[in-house]
Amino acid sequence: MLERSSQIPKVSGIYAWYFDEGPPGVDVRNCHDIPEGVMLYVGIAPKEPPRNGTPPSTQMLWNRIRYHYRGNAYGSSLRPKVGCHLADNIGIALRRVGSGSGLTFTHHGERQISEWMSRHARVS
Repeated sequence: MLERSSQIPKVSGIYAWYFDEGPPGVDVRNCHDIPEGVMLYVGIAPKEPPRNGTPPSTQMLWNRIRYHYRGNAYGSSLRPKVGCHLADNIGIALRRVGSGSGLTFTHHGERQISEWMSRHARVS
């Protein structure tokens, strides 16, 4: 799991997620492949500033990567994709929690996704 003493810099940039084992149902035959795994996701931090006048994101590489590893599906574009592919195998489901509109896999499901990612996902 991602530790506070991580080597991930607190700067802007592009990051790529590699998996040594693809989530169930994901065809990895034509994906970029390195010895550590196959690339299935690319992100940028901070994202492009909004065009509607709202303040731009202040999220840097360290924030985004950490959240993808330890956050929840509502705040990550990677976690819901991984979780939905794992759902049948580990008995979780994406659902609305509380009175908001955000979707997560509940605390138990999010923890299972984090554990699976800590075993199979690497970021570069």
